Amino acid sequence: MSVPSRPFSRRPVSTLAALCLCCASITLGTAAYAGRAARPSADPSEFDYPPLPASGSVEMDIGPDSPVFDFHSGKSAYRAFRLPEGADPYLVDVVSYLVRAKDLDKAQVFYPFIAILTEDMLVSRTSDVDAVHFDLPVLERTSRPAYRLTVAVDPVTTHERYMVIFTSEELIEHGAPEVPTDNGAEPEASPRTFAGAAPYGTVRVIVQPMKAHAPNDARR
Repeated sequence: MSVPSRPFSRRPVSTLAALCLCCASITLGTAAYAGRAARPSADPSEFDYPPLPASGSVEMDIGPDSPVFDFHSGKSAYRAFRLPEGADPYLVDVVSYLVRAKDLDKAQVFYPFIAILTEDMLVSRTSDVDAVHFDLPVLERTSRPAYRLTVAVDPVTTHERYMVIFTSEELIEHGAPEVPTDNGAEPEASPRTFAGAAPYGTVRVIVQPMKAHAPNDARR
């Protein structure tokens, strides 16, 4: 399975701190964080990075008790992990489940963005909303509606060691970005998104060897 490189950007920056917004200039104006006390932003080198399994999955809630950081896309709760080390490339799926709602048009999801860091805490790659795709609960890909992004990691050639999962405060405040149409008409919302953006959600991270990745794998 090939993984498109377009949704990910490589940034010539020295640390994840260069992606964040200055803490002194941030105001919690979004409704998603209204009433919450701002937590001090930590240096990324001080994040907690529990290890991901070499093969398998972990599921976690990203919620009000999660740590918060000022990323390039705004303030967000996050979870961070140490990537598996080894000699062979592998794929990491980040699956974020829809918050159930009676009306589908009122459903929300924690749109997962990621930043990948090297062993020296240099930012190797970041993702945006174009990396996220809707997953229907078919072909055993997932047991319930979710959004998914997939990234290939080669620990030998890239020395990528850490992954941070967060979301976009701008997406929560303003919705999906508008994209130009082919016929010159007014821009329209990105076709990759339809659910509302939520500041919190349930996320599963799945690690599989590159050769084992298949459409009917048990990634529920």
